[in-house]
Amino acid sequence: MRMSRPLVLLLTCLVAPAALLAQESGSTITSGPQTPQAATILQQSVANLMGATPITDITLTGSITVAFRSVVQSGTVKLIATAAGQSEVASSFSSGTGIEIRDISTGSPTLTVIQADGTKYSVTTQSALSPNPSWFFPAFILSQALLEPFYTSSYIGLETRNGDAVQHVAVWPASTNSSFSGIVTALTRHDIYLDASSLLPVAITFNAHPYDAANPDTVLIPYRGNPVDHLEEVDFSDYQAVQGHAVALHIHTLINLVAGPLVTDIQISSVELNTGATISAN
Repeated sequence: MRMSRPLVLLLTCLVAPAALLAQESGSTITSGPQTPQAATILQQSVANLMGATPITDITLTGSITVAFRSVVQSGTVKLIATAAGQSEVASSFSSGTGIEIRDISTGSPTLTVIQADGTKYSVTTQSALSPNPSWFFPAFILSQALLEPFYTSSYIGLETRNGDAVQHVAVWPASTNSSFSGIVTALTRHDIYLDASSLLPVAITFNAHPYDAANPDTVLIPYRGNPVDHLEEVDFSDYQAVQGHAVALHIHTLINLVAGPLVTDIQISSVELNTGATISAN
C-alpha cells in the first residue's frame, strides 16, 4: 500500500488514510466510579516521575520509524509538551516535515495541523479531544488527573500486562454537560498502566476519532457498520534519570487496523527540561 501523504504521527489519522481508520474495530470504554485509591496511586506515580523540582515544559528529540505492512519510513522527531496542557510534535521524513499542535490549556481542546507541503488547518470536531497533548510524557497527564473537580480518576485494579504486574488507573476530564458526557468520556478517557513496583507508566490506551484532512470540519461517521473511533496504545520503556526526573527514552505506539498493525517506534536521544518552551498555533 502506498501512503497517501507523509506520516506525521501514529496517534492521529495523519498516519493512515481515513478510509483505513474507518475500517478499524473500535473499543467502547465506560466510566467507573471515582476512588480515593486512584488519587493515592497517581500521587505516588507523579512523585516518582517528577522528583523534587517541578517541570514546566519538556522537549524530546530523536528518531522515528513508522511501519505499516511492507511500508517503512524513518526520520527524525521533535516532541514538546508543557504542564499547561499544550504539545507540538514535528516529524520529518524525506518527503518533508509535518507538525501537529494540541492545546487543552483553555479548557476547549484544539488541534492544528501543518502538513509537509505547508498546508495548515484546524480540526474542530471531536478529533481534538484525544489523545491528551502530553501522550508522550505521561507525567503531565497524571498531574492533570489530580486536579479535582476538573478531572475524574478511577482505580481499576492490579492486573498482569505482558507478563508483568501493573496498577491500572483510568483518568478523564469531568464533564458538566450531561448530554455529551458519554461521548466526551469515551474520547478523553486514558487508561494508564503503572509498573506495580516503581509506579512508572508502562502503557497508555485511549480512544481517538480520526479526521479527514480534506474536510477537517466534518465528523467522520461509521461506514457499512465499521466503527470510526479506534483504540490506540502507547508503550514506555528505557526510563532514564534526567535532572532527577524519570523520562522514558523508548516510546512505542500501536494501532491494530483491519489491513494490519500500524506501528510507530520513537527512540529519544535528547531531553531538555524547563527551557521556557512556548507553543502557539499562530
